[in-house]
Amino acid sequence: MNPKNIIQQLIIVLSVFSFASCEQEAEVAPPVFEKKPVIMCLITPQSNFIQADLSYTRPYYGEQTYDKDFIDNALVIIKNVGTGDMDTLKHLFNGNYEVFPKNVQVLNDTKYELLVRLSNGETFTATTTTPPKADLNKLKITYFDLQDSREDEWGEQVNDYSLEFIYEGLKEGFFVSPQMYGVFNDKNGQEYEIEAFFKEPMLSADASGNAKFFIRDYFYSGWGIDPPFTIEKYKGAVYTMDKPYRDFYNVRFQDDGNPFAEPVLFLSNLSEGALGVFGSYDFDQGEVLIP
Repeated sequence: MNPKNIIQQLIIVLSVFSFASCEQEAEVAPPVFEKKPVIMCLITPQSNFIQADLSYTRPYYGEQTYDKDFIDNALVIIKNVGTGDMDTLKHLFNGNYEVFPKNVQVLNDTKYELLVRLSNGETFTATTTTPPKADLNKLKITYFDLQDSREDEWGEQVNDYSLEFIYEGLKEGFFVSPQMYGVFNDKNGQEYEIEAFFKEPMLSADASGNAKFFIRDYFYSGWGIDPPFTIEKYKGAVYTMDKPYRDFYNVRFQDDGNPFAEPVLFLSNLSEGALGVFGSYDFDQGEVLIP
């Protein structure tokens, strides 16, 4: 066959495919939306005030609004599993239910159940065991090293330091998180607070019952903040928590607002397919001295 004819036939075939592809439109229906209840309730021995927020999920596809579909006609009960004592949360507005319990006291190392019954009879439950009492005396600084100031590639003053915290005697199944600020002083005695950011801000205990937090970090100086620097203490708070509380806050850190990112997978501890968290935490505030 004449090469010229072959080229002409290829052009005709490609044109046909191109025309066909332009005429055909693919229509893919979005997944069927299944409305689910969302139940949020976090309790702490630091307060006997209990609050729950109830609403329904919104469609992921289609037109988005900021309006919430609140659940305003539910029965919400908090129960001490060990004693059987119960209190009913009162509905106030916009899916918000609250109570200062008469029968239930929020205590450490205690198991509680949250029961939510909707007007259609659907019932959802979840349990939480409050963590051991948070104790800042159990948080130790076992290593701290502050290097002399150096210049980076742009000529800025950089101060490198390393830090290790250990929280001792953490009960198995719970998590701990130090939220601490180092109190640094420059050569003029001016005081500056620098937050300690850990790669894993919430940890469970190792085999010895300790949780270890270690960082290597730096801060800039100059512009009237001059070395040498000294530091004697870290101040702030330490939190203990159950797994549902830990999972909830880890999910919040994953949501960076990127519209092209995959949806964050929300970890729920509610029964019957409901979304949400019934979790618990405790905290203690104060100072930890550098040895």
